[in-house]
Amino acid sequence: MADNVLVVVFANCAFELFTAFGIFSILGYMTYTSGTPIAQLVSEGTGLVFIVLPRIFETMGPIGHVLAPMLFISILFAGITSSIAELEPLINSLCHKMDWSRKKTVTLLSIFGCMLSLFFTTAISSYLIKVVDGFLTDFWIILLIILQCIIFTCFYDIENVIPMLNENNRLKVGKTWVFILKYILPVFLLFLWISGVYNLAVDSNNLEIIIYIIITVFILIVSYIFTHINKIHD
Repeated sequence: MADNVLVVVFANCAFELFTAFGIFSILGYMTYTSGTPIAQLVSEGTGLVFIVLPRIFETMGPIGHVLAPMLFISILFAGITSSIAELEPLINSLCHKMDWSRKKTVTLLSIFGCMLSLFFTTAISSYLIKVVDGFLTDFWIILLIILQCIIFTCFYDIENVIPMLNENNRLKVGKTWVFILKYILPVFLLFLWISGVYNLAVDSNNLEIIIYIIITVFILIVSYIFTHINKIHD
């Protein structure tokens, strides 16, 4: 288990570093040849994928016609695998809590996910994706990871998990891993979270703040329902 996690993390970080060097090297070349500041060439999220990268492939000539389809096929598979990874915990949770069949659970979650994704097909979809993605990344995801570190290291005997993790792994974990998970990682992530919250507070307009509130209320309601769903089901 730990070996697989290390491979996934290393592969992900290596790919992102490799991609960053490649993209910004080409953007620097485009800035040098066109005289356009790099801040005007670079945009985040969908703008980077569907505007900047096609321009990069265009400057690469014939090889770009080969790399472009490979990139977008990779993005397609990345979206599919990410959807599966996000759905599986919900599927397993609902199957156990509600005593539903897997087919029923997958169907209901797929319908709900499809309805929710319709908001991102509107005229402001690119802007909406940027706002939602930024808020979830800078606020909720980091906050939840911090809470997970605190809960699993302070309220559960995490050292009992170490023998199971080391049973079939070449990479062994021990007290150093527990110390990092209990003290270093939450503090490091807390600084990132504070920085992200500060940037959101400074850069957000009234519409974005309303969207943040809607997302927060939705997450809290869903969390409350899932927490008490056994009582409701009983």
